[in-house]
Amino acid sequence: MSLILQDPQIHSYIAQQIIKARYDDHEDAFIDAGRPFERKYRLKMREVFAQQLDEIMTNLQAFYPKDVGHLNTKVRKASEFITMTFNYENVSHPPLHPHCRCTLIPVIDLKSTHGRIKAVLRFEYKPIETKALDDFLIDWTKYRIVYNEFGQLMLPLIMADWAMQEIETFELGISFDVLDPNVQSAIRARVNRFSDSVVNETRDQLHRTVNQSIQAGDGIPQLEKKIRLLYADMSKYRAVRIARTETIWGQNEGAEQSYIQSGVVEQKEWWTARDDRLCAWCAEMQGKRINVGQNYFNLGDSLTIANPEFTE
Repeated sequence: MSLILQDPQIHSYIAQQIIKARYDDHEDAFIDAGRPFERKYRLKMREVFAQQLDEIMTNLQAFYPKDVGHLNTKVRKASEFITMTFNYENVSHPPLHPHCRCTLIPVIDLKSTHGRIKAVLRFEYKPIETKALDDFLIDWTKYRIVYNEFGQLMLPLIMADWAMQEIETFELGISFDVLDPNVQSAIRARVNRFSDSVVNETRDQLHRTVNQSIQAGDGIPQLEKKIRLLYADMSKYRAVRIARTETIWGQNEGAEQSYIQSGVVEQKEWWTARDDRLCAWCAEMQGKRINVGQNYFNLGDSLTIANPEFTE
């Protein structure tokens, strides 16, 4: 037995297992610490998405009044008794397109002697670009501010929470300084990127939805349905992805800032998740070590994956 324990390979294996167990415990603690913050992010994103949807629906109905459809149905039913006058030619009924501006004004003139109904429909056609329609439907600047303020509130809490757990393991008797200029600079940069990226992605998705609806020749009810489906998907899936991304970033940035503030940590190591959602890129990065304060990648860098068949 003593000869086996003296074998260098056995020593190496035991050491690796101890390190792995410590890293696994560290990962479990990391996930548990992030859950409350993930939940707050997720709920906030769903709340904001709901506000955006309400704003879009309200503005869409202001742009295309609901009573247009009802009045147009009445007109079609009495088409044999109707005379129409237009100030725009080749118009059959409102809305001409989902991107046209139509005003429907029925003028009923009952002539009892002839028993006829006369309706005059007036159209104001103002074609607009779909991107302008997207911008009309929602005030993006307002939501950039909402996201920015929420990020400024949450990131310091996330960073400080995990940083304190990390820094306590060094047993140096120091606390994490969230007011450190480097920490504050990282927070400002991240919340600006967060607010811009969420707004830009939402705006692009809305633009694609509106544009596809127009190309399909949809009416307003169909467009409304597609926008509601878009936001339902964002509330269910995208809110989770955003919450997880921002929480994990805050924890990892807090950890790195705590390493720097400790003065005893020189390097950091990329440690991947143990579940089956491991992607090819993270698998390639497993175990990579670099100095604290440095980036694993800089803008324009590329990563060559050793096993291209391994994908998400």
